[in-house]
Amino acid sequence: MNEHYTPALVLGIQPRNDKDAQFTLYTKDLGKIYATAKSVRKITSKLAGHLKVGSLADVRIAARGNSFQLIDGLSRGELCQNIEILRFLNFLDSTIPQQQPDQRLWYTVQEAVAGCRLSAPVYKYLLRLMGFVGADTDVITCRGCRKDNEIVYFYAPDIIFLCSRCLSRVRIDKNAAVPVS
Repeated sequence: MNEHYTPALVLGIQPRNDKDAQFTLYTKDLGKIYATAKSVRKITSKLAGHLKVGSLADVRIAARGNSFQLIDGLSRGELCQNIEILRFLNFLDSTIPQQQPDQRLWYTVQEAVAGCRLSAPVYKYLLRLMGFVGADTDVITCRGCRKDNEIVYFYAPDIIFLCSRCLSRVRIDKNAAVPVS
C-alpha cells in the first residue's frame, strides 16, 4: 500500500453504500483518479466539509493496485461555485484521461479554479495541452459546415468543434458545450 499526499481538485462526488462516497479527483501527482472515502456522508464527518465539488484541497490517498482510498483532506482557500465553474469541472471530467498526470495542465486548471477566472482562451489553451488542437495552428474547422475561424464551441462527448449556427442545428444545448473563441 502506497500513500500519496498531493494537491487535488474535486471534480465530482458519487454516493456509495450507506455512508461512503466515491470522489473524482484531478490531482497534481496522479492525474484524474477515483477515490473512495469511508463514512464521509455521516453527519459527524470532518472530511465532507473540506471536499465539496469545485474545491482545491491537499489530500492524502492510499493506493492499492489501481484502487484509491481517500484518507484525509484539507481545503485551501475560498470555494468558487458558479455555473461557469461547474461547467468547467464537467468539461475536465469528460476530457481528462485517468491516471495521466500533466504538470502544465494541473497548474493551468489550478490557476483558473483558484482565481475563479474562466474564458474562451483558457478552454482553448487546455484543449491545446490535451492534444485536441494542434500547437502550431490557430485555425479550427467546424465539423458541421467545414468553415474556418467561425468556431465558437467544443462539444466534449463527441469531441467536435462547432460554430454557433451548427450547434443550434444539431440541437446541442449551448450549456453542454464550452466556448473556445
